[in-house]
Amino acid sequence: CLTAKDFFIVARAKEKYGISQSQFSTICPAILQQIVSRACKNNTRPTIPHINKMQDLVKMWGFGILFTTMICLGSVLGAGILPFMNGITYKKAMIFMIALAVSTLSGNAILHLIPSAFNLGNDPKTKYEELVKGITVLAGIYFFYIFDKLIIHLSKLRSANLARKENDTDVGIARMNSISYQINNNPTETTDEKTVERSDKKLKTIASVAWLILIGDALHNFTDGLAMGAAFKTSISQGISTSIAILCEEIPHELGDFAILVNSGLSVKRAAMCNFLCASTCFVGFIFGVLIGEDPVASQYIFGIAAGIFLYISLAAMLPEMTEQLELSDDSYNGKTQKVSFWSLFLIQNIGLLTGFGVMAVLAVYENDIQI
Repeated sequence: CLTAKDFFIVARAKEKYGISQSQFSTICPAILQQIVSRACKNNTRPTIPHINKMQDLVKMWGFGILFTTMICLGSVLGAGILPFMNGITYKKAMIFMIALAVSTLSGNAILHLIPSAFNLGNDPKTKYEELVKGITVLAGIYFFYIFDKLIIHLSKLRSANLARKENDTDVGIARMNSISYQINNNPTETTDEKTVERSDKKLKTIASVAWLILIGDALHNFTDGLAMGAAFKTSISQGISTSIAILCEEIPHELGDFAILVNSGLSVKRAAMCNFLCASTCFVGFIFGVLIGEDPVASQYIFGIAAGIFLYISLAAMLPEMTEQLELSDDSYNGKTQKVSFWSLFLIQNIGLLTGFGVMAVLAVYENDIQI
């Protein structure tokens, strides 16, 4: 059985220059001889495909378990870094991570998961055209967010400047009325009792919220693992892009959950342990995702569900948080000077959004060239 190199030798041609028409006519008899004699039919090497398949399985499980472990370790990250961060540093880090999570989740859904769910991007002729259309969707989200926030902020500044002098007098009168009302209508004996009752109710409410957060976090991590398993079963690059998006979303999510658990009365150690146990369901979801991903049709449905979840979390849950942060840090908010200005937070958010969109776009462009 002749190899491609053997045919170049027969034609007396060099591989880097290819073959001419006359050289091709020279090797045609050799090609016909190989076809008629079936010399290459039984010259198979069964060990090579077997080895390649084993290597792909090792890579799939290895990278999948690695990223799943990183996500689980992110659940106890709060116990390690929160005690060493002051309020402003923590706030800035959370703002950046939330913006990064919004961009990576929405970017992964639009550029990776939705095309995979609809079986798009397989044709090299239309792949980049489809990719550019997906990037324009992300560009629309980004620029309209920027435009919306700037318009709201500038209009708020204008209104605040006009109303500041009038409000100063009204606020002073309202404060005096409030103080006199509290003095005349709130005896000291009943105030302590009401405070104790409210604190008891608050503790019970926070405790129930903590349980709801743990249950919801466990289900959330299971679906994340399901998406990762199906993605790694499709390709290593698809799994990496999905894992990066989930990891960027999980870090601020887990930090927030950890803070709520500690505020609900749990110790730092117990809160970290509960958070880690809930995050461990990601391993179970990953295994199910790999097994279900054996069926291409089933994996497409998983990608569709994951895309919907990612878009909801990023645009309906986390994007309003970014908006609220900007509103609370407005330079003229209540006429006070804030420790972190609107423009500082706005810049941090833009860096996070552009970083996430850029990472997802690069992975989408070079996903077929990534060889690990």
